[in-house]
Amino acid sequence: MIVPNEFPRRLSSFEEDAIQILLPDDKVGYRPYREFARTAQVIGEGRWGLGDLILAHHQSAIDLTSGMKPVIAYGEFALNDGRTITASIHTPEDEQIEVQFSEDTSVLEAGSIKSHWTYSSWLPERKDPAIGDIREIALKVTNQKLQYVFAICASRHALWVHHTDTGFNQLLPVTGFYEYLLRSKPFAEKSAKLSPRYFFAHLDEFSDEELRDALLHYNDESRKFDASAIVRGSDKKQSFFANLLDRIFKRQNARH
Repeated sequence: MIVPNEFPRRLSSFEEDAIQILLPDDKVGYRPYREFARTAQVIGEGRWGLGDLILAHHQSAIDLTSGMKPVIAYGEFALNDGRTITASIHTPEDEQIEVQFSEDTSVLEAGSIKSHWTYSSWLPERKDPAIGDIREIALKVTNQKLQYVFAICASRHALWVHHTDTGFNQLLPVTGFYEYLLRSKPFAEKSAKLSPRYFFAHLDEFSDEELRDALLHYNDESRKFDASAIVRGSDKKQSFFANLLDRIFKRQNARH
């Protein structure tokens, strides 16, 4: 039996099941993380305490001062007792992986999961009722081969990039993408009236080309994925951001 708050310890059977679901073996992009977790132990807790697990192969110091690393997998687990537990797995650093559950899971056993959903299992052109409707935007290289799919889920306020070669669904920070979209100086005052909530509520006002170009401009600075071979839209005399925001505010003013 696992004794809570005693480290190092092995993963509980529930934690093992949840991590395997979050890191599907049939997608090669998740396999390195899955293999790491399979052979690791819980060496302690992160800054959030109970449920915030730090996994490693050897006991090592845990840095509680650094910011949380980007999420590589997220999902929700409905339990047989009616509870729902959320879980996220973060980018490895210093031979450690942070796995954050929404509550203490050390005493939960295998078989306690009634149902679940994750972003990791999503595939293009596949409807997933648990996630909601997805807006898909193709990112192709010069030979028209599909390299990535930019996915936007309005109901869950989520963005991710699907890597077609590995099956990896790379979750993106919404604020980072949106702030870049509205960074143009002439619109600083107007942009204060907008928010990510507006973006998701009015997603149909943005064309595929606009969203694709915004993502690629954001990625030029953030370097989230390799977009060096992606075909880009032609440059315009008036900036993309000016055209986009002008149209949004014209529509807003017309409604008043």
